[in-house]
Amino acid sequence: MARLRATGAWRACSWTRWGAPGIHVLAGDARRPPLRAAFDSVLVDAPCSGLGTLGRNPDIRWKARGEDLRRHAERQAAILGAVSALVRPGGLLVYAACSLEPEENEGVVTPFLDAHPEFTPEPDMIHDCLGHVPPLMNHDYAELLTLIGRAVSATHSGEHVLALKRFSWFSIEFGLIEDAGETKVFGAGILSSTGEIPYSVLSPDVRREPFVTDTVINTDYDPSRMQDHLFIAPSLPFLRSELETLVRRFGLPVV
Repeated sequence: MARLRATGAWRACSWTRWGAPGIHVLAGDARRPPLRAAFDSVLVDAPCSGLGTLGRNPDIRWKARGEDLRRHAERQAAILGAVSALVRPGGLLVYAACSLEPEENEGVVTPFLDAHPEFTPEPDMIHDCLGHVPPLMNHDYAELLTLIGRAVSATHSGEHVLALKRFSWFSIEFGLIEDAGETKVFGAGILSSTGEIPYSVLSPDVRREPFVTDTVINTDYDPSRMQDHLFIAPSLPFLRSELETLVRRFGLPVV
């Protein structure tokens, strides 16, 4: 690995000795990039806590602190916002971090997307493949997912959309379920995060209560942080039945 030292201003160097004369390195602060070019693709390999590398760096576990996550997230957000101006219309902006913590992922990307409507997210393959695909083998889960989509497409009411969104969030995305007397995870948002899995079922900071539909659809959530309010469903058939009842109550002809 080459060590590049910046002495004040940005300084460029060429990788010609590695046989890549077209690559140039600029050393400096990514929060204030001096470039004005429009690139087809920009990769933000963000400085982070490294909590996704515990397998080869176990000592990080004992050094990590809550304030570190906030500090990293602030810096990551500043970098992402600054370099987004370098992406040409129709180009690709990739955000990467060696962490699976929501504060350094959804907590950075979601506010960025809210502030930059010119960017649209690509599919999250880890979230979809690890979180959604395996449960689709269950008929009730598949019907639940399908019915939510049909109901949202059929309604013209913002209140109905919000209610269905919250139902989906606290079941499909961040749902807990009873199984043989134990509380287990089935929500895709939990299953695709190594931080959320133990936090959701073990942390004393999480408020867990029975899944009551009227309570669920009136409960708000913050997607940019670890989820500290979750609902426990007795079964997938129960959730499917509750959703069907809710859709009928809304008068939507999709059941």
